[in-house]
Amino acid sequence: MHSSPDDELFDPPREIPDAEIYNFIPRDHVFYFKNTQTSWRMGVIQAEKFRIHEYERFGHTKDVSSVCVATQVEGPSPGTKAVMKIKAQMAPWTGDTSCADYLPITQEIFRELSVLEKLTEGGCSSTPRFIDFLAFEQDDDDPVPDGYFVVFLLEKLPGVLFVATDFLKELQLKTLYREFYSFRLSHRDPARRNIVRDEGTERCFIVDLEGVEELNHPVFSTPHFDPWSDFREWELCSAELDPDEANYDLMMPGPHEEIEDTDEALYALAARTKHISKPDGNVATKVK
Repeated sequence: MHSSPDDELFDPPREIPDAEIYNFIPRDHVFYFKNTQTSWRMGVIQAEKFRIHEYERFGHTKDVSSVCVATQVEGPSPGTKAVMKIKAQMAPWTGDTSCADYLPITQEIFRELSVLEKLTEGGCSSTPRFIDFLAFEQDDDDPVPDGYFVVFLLEKLPGVLFVATDFLKELQLKTLYREFYSFRLSHRDPARRNIVRDEGTERCFIVDLEGVEELNHPVFSTPHFDPWSDFREWELCSAELDPDEANYDLMMPGPHEEIEDTDEALYALAARTKHISKPDGNVATKVK
C-alpha cells in the first residue's frame, strides 16, 4: 500500500482508494508551494471527511477535506515527509455571492490558517509546525468552477493514537494542554483521535486544529488545564459514556472531586487503588 512506515498516519495503515478528492486531482499529483519554493508529491489518501458550511448571507456549501503524507521532490530536503491536508468545495453557495464582501473560501479555512501561523510563530512544541499553504479557484472543467481549492502543508509528527494507561502519559498530557491553552485557544472538536503520543520522545501532540478558535476578546479568560473536564472531553478515560460505572479509569477524577493544577495531584490520582465518585457528606473530596 505505502512504501515505508514514514508514509503512514495510522496503525494499522489506511487507504481510501475511491477518495472524493481524486475527482479534483489525480493520484500522485505534485504541488508547487511558492512561499517555500518547494514541490511535494501527494501520497495515498488516508482520511477524508465532509463538512457543510452555512452563512446567513451566502447560504450554505459543502466541501471535502482529505489527508495524506506528501514527499518533497524539489527543494532543499528531497525525500522529507509532511502531512498534506487538501480541501475542495463540492457544491456552489446557495445564496447571493455577488456582494462586495463575498469571501471565496470559508471562515473555517481562514481560522485554521490563522491558528497554525500563531502556534508556529509562537514556537508551540505540542502541535504540528505550519510549512506552507496554497489557495486557488477551480477550473471550468472541475466539479465547482471558481470554487475554492486549498492545500495545507504541515510537519509530520511522530507518534501513535493516544491510549491513557499510566500517570506518565497523564503528566505529558498536562504539559500539552498547558502549552496549548497558553496561546488562548479553545478546541471545539476535542477527541482522542486528535492526539498522538510518541513513545520515543515521550511527548504528546494535538494533530488536528480544524476546530480550534482563538479567544482574543478580553471577555475570555485564558483556559487552564482541568483533569476532570479535559480527560473526559478528549475521551482519554476508560468509560467516557458513563462516569459512574465501576470500571471507570481510577485516575479519572470523580465529578465531585476538586483537583488542584499540580503535578502532585496527578501523581496522587495515578497512585490510588479505587475510584472516588461521591463526596463524603456535603464536602467534596480534594486531591492535592
